[in-house]
Amino acid sequence: MQKIPQKNAKNLRIVAFGDIVGSAGRAIIKQLVPEIKQHWQPDIIIANVENASHGYGLTPKHAIELHNFGIDLMTMGNHTWDKHILWYTIKKFRYIARPLNQTRETPGQGYAIHATKFGNFAVISLVGRFFMNPANCPFHAVFDMIKDLHKQGIKMIAVDIHAEASAEKQIMGYFLDGKASIVWGTHTHVQTADDHILPKGTGYLTDLGMTGALESVLGFEIEPALKKMIYGEPNRMHPATKGPLIATGLIADINPSSGKTKFLMRFKEKLDPIPNLVEENAEKDHIIRTDMEKEAEL
Repeated sequence: MQKIPQKNAKNLRIVAFGDIVGSAGRAIIKQLVPEIKQHWQPDIIIANVENASHGYGLTPKHAIELHNFGIDLMTMGNHTWDKHILWYTIKKFRYIARPLNQTRETPGQGYAIHATKFGNFAVISLVGRFFMNPANCPFHAVFDMIKDLHKQGIKMIAVDIHAEASAEKQIMGYFLDGKASIVWGTHTHVQTADDHILPKGTGYLTDLGMTGALESVLGFEIEPALKKMIYGEPNRMHPATKGPLIATGLIADINPSSGKTKFLMRFKEKLDPIPNLVEENAEKDHIIRTDMEKEAEL
């Protein structure tokens, strides 16, 4: 595993995973989290899980599974409601933060809190507005939320902005510098190399990357993506399951008294292929697709 500096006993350590994609991503979490706990000794593990169930959304079953694997807090994004059942069940999962800047009528909450020996830690989930589905202003929403958390005495706050535009994520970082402990981006599934601590003490990384199959297009099968991009062939992407796996994200140490980030580093862990890894529902979808192709040839 990647070597990191020894943990300062006075600071809280977090590990955050980029978007978990399908069964490959979940298998990585199951295998890697025990090693991370042993070698890196995090107090909290966080992951973006909006692609965890067949690449689109999250089922209650997989929420429970990932929580049992060691994910303490979960953030979401533009695929939050792709699995409709989550709309009706999300209130049961206090460790899931759906995007804060959705409508007031949206079920669930835009933040999640985890109790630690250093005090309560909160993560806020946001979605961006550039090249994304319509949403309320993330800047106004997060500003008010952080004020409320500060009133509750919570100083250790992470913000996940799930957005397409790097500039929007960077602006969020500077907007929250000195207000949040750390700000990171998700959504592109490609890890950036700009991990650093901003002038007022807020940790920052534009994108965590992803947790899934390495030989893929953003965690999805290569061939369908090629056909769709080059020939315009209509198809639905399925998460890749074959070949080596990869997990990317960040590690950060936060001072509980000040709420500021004291150490920040991105990580990338490669894993060997997992035999007989199958994406749920994918096989049936491929059979239907094959029948359609045969009919078109007649």
